[in-house]
Amino acid sequence: MVNFKKKSCKLSGWLCVITAIFFACEKIPEHCGDGNSLNHETQFCFNDRTYDKCGGNEYDPINQRCEGNIVKTKCGDAYFDPINERCVGNVVHSRCGDGTFVPPGTLCATYTLTANAVPGDGGSINRDPHGLIYNAGTSVTVTATAASGYMFTGWSGVSTSTMPSIAIIMDRDQVLTANFERRATPLPVYTLFAVNRNPTDGGTAFVNNVQSTFATTHDSGAVINIRASAAGGYTFVSWALTSGTAILANANDTTTTLILNSNTTLTANFALAAPPLLGDTLVDGRDGKRYRTVKIGNLTWMAENLNYTTSGSLCYANNISYCAIYGRLYTWDAAMTACPPSWRLPTRHDWDYLISAVDGRLGFNAGTKLRTTTGWECNNPNGCVVGTDEFGFSAMPGGHCLSSGIICGEIGIRATWWTADEYDDDRSWYSSMSSNTSFLIEIDALKRFEYSVRCVR
Repeated sequence: MVNFKKKSCKLSGWLCVITAIFFACEKIPEHCGDGNSLNHETQFCFNDRTYDKCGGNEYDPINQRCEGNIVKTKCGDAYFDPINERCVGNVVHSRCGDGTFVPPGTLCATYTLTANAVPGDGGSINRDPHGLIYNAGTSVTVTATAASGYMFTGWSGVSTSTMPSIAIIMDRDQVLTANFERRATPLPVYTLFAVNRNPTDGGTAFVNNVQSTFATTHDSGAVINIRASAAGGYTFVSWALTSGTAILANANDTTTTLILNSNTTLTANFALAAPPLLGDTLVDGRDGKRYRTVKIGNLTWMAENLNYTTSGSLCYANNISYCAIYGRLYTWDAAMTACPPSWRLPTRHDWDYLISAVDGRLGFNAGTKLRTTTGWECNNPNGCVVGTDEFGFSAMPGGHCLSSGIICGEIGIRATWWTADEYDDDRSWYSSMSSNTSFLIEIDALKRFEYSVRCVR
């Protein structure tokens, strides 16, 4: 992949010519070796040939191709989209909605959740996520809410719990019934006014798994499930009763219960999130360079890309100024031994653990939460995803190179890091994120390519 960056040459005459040999002055080529003129906005050079960019991106024409403005990578005799597909044993597998991948001719497993209220006017049933058919493995929270004059007595079918809110794992077709009984003596009915948020942009609040935007009525003694979800950059602080009387199970839990004793107004309080808890500064005894570290879950990561000079490493486009910002790029063999003593190159499992630690099992927003808030370029006409750096990982778009720094690309747009796991004798796995998407992807590449390194312990 090629990404020529235009630099002003402040040297003159033969001095500039000589220093250009050492890449102190860079110059945008006007054409490739094939003699065709080069439009840098829409084209790039690869092995002395001119190619059109794919959706604004450069790619490796030997191992990739462009289909519908999507760069696809070679997989056996076919090509795959790294976002929606995966290459397993040289066979393209398609992504299912639950994040699993299936081979050609295999449908993603789906199951039906049938939920009924008995009697029909005794209450309602809410599902989160909402739906009827779910992908295998999906966890669905089902909540029963009694209508006025009724009380919930328990579930029957796949669950016999007496709790109004339960979780169902969709590993087969499920049938569930919420049972209600009419109260002998009608209970007083109270109103829970729309839950306030302080500040209003600090997050959202949910009442019985429905976002609170209006007043709701509840029988006296009815257990109401409430939940707060902090917005990016904020953290939940507490619940507070601002009018009326009620029993609040735990004012400090994001998810808790409420029982009304009168008409009540509730407030969910949020605060700006504190800076992430950074670890000790790592001083690399081999060259004296210093790196920030951050502990996420049970692992401590370097919060900067490695910048240790060793055989098999280089600066992007052989320009030393890039190393100061993005660290060095390494072949896989060099990356395997590049980390300081007591640190190591992370495995695929380490990256999966990191994703789960910051964004749960599927991790669709992990890329957003792990990258810096600035320093990323947008080449997508539909807009890009702005990072929040909520955990202090501070991912930076250092790009990558393919041929000892001569063919490089995607600096400012994509971050790529080697993992310690091999795909086969010639290829290894790497993790990547781009400014166009909110998640990380995992792809295999030739070991001679040059990618960034984050060390872990």
